[in-house]
Amino acid sequence: NITGLSLKGNDAMKPTRAELRMVNLETAIVVRSMDNLSWQTENLPPVTDHVVILVVGYDNCLFRERLAYLAEESNATIQGRSVRIESCRTLEAASKLVFEEKRIMFVVLLDSVSHQWDMNGFPMRKGLVVFGQSKTYLRRGLTMSSIIRNNRLKVSVNLSKLKRVNVQASDHLLSTSQIFTQVR
Repeated sequence: NITGLSLKGNDAMKPTRAELRMVNLETAIVVRSMDNLSWQTENLPPVTDHVVILVVGYDNCLFRERLAYLAEESNATIQGRSVRIESCRTLEAASKLVFEEKRIMFVVLLDSVSHQWDMNGFPMRKGLVVFGQSKTYLRRGLTMSSIIRNNRLKVSVNLSKLKRVNVQASDHLLSTSQIFTQVR
């Protein structure tokens, strides 16, 4: 294994080829978003420290591993800070981690926890971007969510939510209207 990540425990689940393809696209979009979003310096850890992307939920498509691989291969950073990918299975654990760990700047909520999502039970602090991995998260208080339409992946970006958490989307990100759609 090149990245040193263990892939144990995922043998019993067999995702479809379509699910795997969408996960590949979603992980690429998350990595691309890191370059096209800008955080205010006071919301970030020191430049010498790393930032964390937290993947939440039961991960039968290896989202975390694919994201870690892409981030490593592309030398992804968030404003000059190295990126580390971590995961947890439940929203409760994620809420606790986000509250305690200020280095978590990006949270990816997998489809497996969409039925549990409650915006009021999750700490929304300055600098935190929350991405939902399915249309079930659309219009439920997240800054970004993915939507599959006509066998294509689109990402809904809620500009007012981004502004509320002091994160700005670049014009380049928003100009890619085939992939990103704006919600105000």
